[in-house]
Amino acid sequence: MSKSDLKSSLAVLLILVAGSALAGEIYKWTDDAGNVHYEDRPLGEEVEVLKIRSKPTSEESVQEEVDSVGSTQEKLQAKHEERAKADASKMDQRKKRAADEERCTEYKTRQESLETSRRFYREDASGERTYLDEQQMQEVRDQVQASIKEFCKP
Repeated sequence: MSKSDLKSSLAVLLILVAGSALAGEIYKWTDDAGNVHYEDRPLGEEVEVLKIRSKPTSEESVQEEVDSVGSTQEKLQAKHEERAKADASKMDQRKKRAADEERCTEYKTRQESLETSRRFYREDASGERTYLDEQQMQEVRDQVQASIKEFCKP
């Protein structure tokens, strides 16, 4: 049995029990101290029977109320899930911004190194240094500048 079926059954049961409690007579009486009491059985000497009219609850109206509550709960659950997704999205954006800022700092450091160094080299697979000529250094500078534009947002 699903949660919604259980809730529906419980709601119908409670309404039926409450309805049967109202079906009996209600007695009103006043004690010696002047306090008014309402009981489901006659107590005291001067008892007044209250005429309370009630009508049975229709199953359709009960089911409509149960459906309404279920619908509201589903909407609340959907809203909660949307908020969780939005929060996760914001967290992802923060992580991306932090990573971009870290890359920005790294590329700015590289740019400083390129501007202050006379010679620049790369290590090949064997660990040997290969010095770059002026054209290769300019290509590296251009790549670093493009990376700075990509990761360093104002």
